[in-house]
Amino acid sequence: MLNPGVIPDKEPDIRVGIILPEDKQSSLSLEIPGIQSTSLVINNSGTLPLSDYKIEIAVNETYIEQKHVHFGFDVCNDDCCQRYQGVNNLTPQSKAGALNTRGQVLMFDNKICDARYSKSCGGVMEKFESIWENKPLPYMQNIPDAKENICVDLTKEPEMKKWVNSVPRTFCSPHYIPENKLKKYLGNVDEEGKYFRWTVETSQQELVDNINEKLKLNAKAVLSLIPLKRAGSGRMLELEIKYIDNDDDLRSYIIEKDYEVRRVLHKMFLYSSALIIEEINPGDQDYPEDFIFKGAGWGHGAGLCQIGALGMMIPGMISGAIQEFPGYQHFFIYVIICTIPSFAALWFIKIDPGFGVKKNKE
Repeated sequence: MLNPGVIPDKEPDIRVGIILPEDKQSSLSLEIPGIQSTSLVINNSGTLPLSDYKIEIAVNETYIEQKHVHFGFDVCNDDCCQRYQGVNNLTPQSKAGALNTRGQVLMFDNKICDARYSKSCGGVMEKFESIWENKPLPYMQNIPDAKENICVDLTKEPEMKKWVNSVPRTFCSPHYIPENKLKKYLGNVDEEGKYFRWTVETSQQELVDNINEKLKLNAKAVLSLIPLKRAGSGRMLELEIKYIDNDDDLRSYIIEKDYEVRRVLHKMFLYSSALIIEEINPGDQDYPEDFIFKGAGWGHGAGLCQIGALGMMIPGMISGAIQEFPGYQHFFIYVIICTIPSFAALWFIKIDPGFGVKKNKE
């Protein structure tokens, strides 16, 4: 077991956790002086505008208030905490963003919000309960990441296919920021590629090897992959795998939720489960030779869409408009921004339980 260590000489602001491999069931906490909790987002070599740093930092300060507490540290150097990168990549903009939002959190119903975020929602944001436990959060809904309202039902396969094969005008789309310019703003913390719409191909043998490894099945060949149920952003709630086992018996297995679909279908973990599946069958076999996954977005898609926020700022919206406007409808509806010392005063504000409730006329 590794013991916690402290770098002395200055009052620490945050403990940075290091997650070790599963076979090393230990954790390490270090006290890093002079680094705010927002460093997990702002430590990159990109050139984000100050207004974008402010909204992302406020969301992250809210989110990490509730992360990894049971492990004894605040943030980790992994994708779930957006890869803490150390102090070497700090920029004047990121420092200013951290200082200007120090202590700010999002509040709903006198509680700190569970403010999740992902790289790209793909055009429509997802509900909390569709990705994690069945605990609906009123401020995290299926909302188009767009200036104009987009009416689309991505729970239906025909509409989902049209959606993935198109490039709608949403803030996280190339209409606002060409994907070949994203690295300029995101820096070196992410792999380069297309996030809004992407295509991945896998062979029959690769898929069989992967599901056997991940699901401990005894599959000989995959016959088909059938989406059974989708959430509002098109992400998978249930996916059926029909396959033949090594005894040539027909079998079926159902995967549930976004994370498992992404984990099981590809050895490198798919960008998103908001995808459609094409089967390539040469005609002389009883099962497909290859599978093509065409998808939308990167990540779970719930809460803040990071590229979407960037898309709002780059074209010249009022600086800080997202961060300063309470209840911003494109990310977390019905919320307010509070500083950590001030939200304690909310307990003394009495609100009529019937306030805002529409009453039917008798």
